[in-house]
Amino acid sequence: MVESGDRDLDERRGRQIIDLSLRTGEALLGAGTPAADVVATVLRLTSAFGVRSAHVDITFTSITVSIHRGMGEDPLSVMRVVRARTYDFMAVERLQAFVNDLAEHPGELESASARLEEILHAPRPYRPWVASVALAMMGAAISALLGADQVTWVLTFFSTLAIDQVLARLGRWGLPPFFAQIVASAIPTMVAVAIYVVEREDLHLWGIGLDPPGDQYPSLIVAAGIIVLLAGLGVVGTAQDALDGYYVTAGARALEVVVMTAGVAIGVSLVLDAARRAGIGMTVLTRSYLSEDLATLVISSMVFCFFSAIATYASLRAAFLSSALGGTAFLLFWALQVGGFTYETRVMLAVAMVSFLAHWLAGGLHVPSLALTTAVIAPFLPGGAVYRGLFKLMDNDPATYFAGLQELLSAVASGLALAAGVSLGTWAHRALAGMSRSERKASRVVET
Repeated sequence: MVESGDRDLDERRGRQIIDLSLRTGEALLGAGTPAADVVATVLRLTSAFGVRSAHVDITFTSITVSIHRGMGEDPLSVMRVVRARTYDFMAVERLQAFVNDLAEHPGELESASARLEEILHAPRPYRPWVASVALAMMGAAISALLGADQVTWVLTFFSTLAIDQVLARLGRWGLPPFFAQIVASAIPTMVAVAIYVVEREDLHLWGIGLDPPGDQYPSLIVAAGIIVLLAGLGVVGTAQDALDGYYVTAGARALEVVVMTAGVAIGVSLVLDAARRAGIGMTVLTRSYLSEDLATLVISSMVFCFFSAIATYASLRAAFLSSALGGTAFLLFWALQVGGFTYETRVMLAVAMVSFLAHWLAGGLHVPSLALTTAVIAPFLPGGAVYRGLFKLMDNDPATYFAGLQELLSAVASGLALAAGVSLGTWAHRALAGMSRSERKASRVVET
């Protein structure tokens, strides 16, 4: 039913409601929240203060809230541009609790606005260095997940730490994110090249009783770096926006993912090309880019997902939930292997099941579902396939050129499988939740 308008709404009060709703929606959209969830939250907020004719329009970079006040009054409409885009799931959790509380006890607009200001300017739950160390731990965990040795874990930790610091500095300098991705992806690739030089020249520079990693392990450092860089992209939000019919926002987010991934590919390719021209004969890992030990897969995934949540400023409750779901995802992935499914099918089904669990747990435990799903899908990102494909393309050999294209197409297929899994799990949860609401409504009708 189309609302005829809030005829009795005072203009000043209407603008106060719009301002409160806009700032809340802007913060949620900037944190990567899917468009449908932002719209639902804003409409819930306006409804809490008695507005029934609000309309919300969202694009990738802006949010507009309009209130129709009937034929006799001018409509109220305000737009805000979303400039800051950083994951801060603690802020999302606080905003969701804020809206839930207002939906039950609206109170005065002035006090609600003051409370929103406190939330938006509240300090983050962890200091920046904690998030940096968490990101570095993600790199070490993903290298363990890929089957690397302990020396490679340490090297990946420090290369990921360097990536984070360089990205932070480039961001302060105002360098566009695309070029920042190029510089950041070059760091682990240069570390890998340096290790190859150490191996070739037999330079035992470690001085701590450890031998350098084998000549194939450095490729895991690059693969881990690619995964960490790709983990910060909005794959989950893109999939959910496409599923919900917000195609403009989904298309913009998908283009951002493509452009940022292209930046990673260019950075890796530039270093590989320079190494080849310098006569450094590098090799690439020939086995599958996953450890073959189930315990290693599960434990590494749990560690990765825990620190992934910390790096995005999620609460400790969300971090432990992400860790449990990460281990569950690889248990399901391993179990599906017994059924003879292809790699992409196993990824899609495992992610779909865990995505469903994430939404179910998020509703009951009051944590952002986005924080859980973002952490869980990251270990499945095809960093190894991207690196192997680029390596083969840089070989300038027709025999390996098509093999490189096949690897990159495989990486694209894995990415689509991840998006499909997230969408399928989200749809299943919404469908079952809708059925449950219908059943409750029917039971109330019968009781009446």
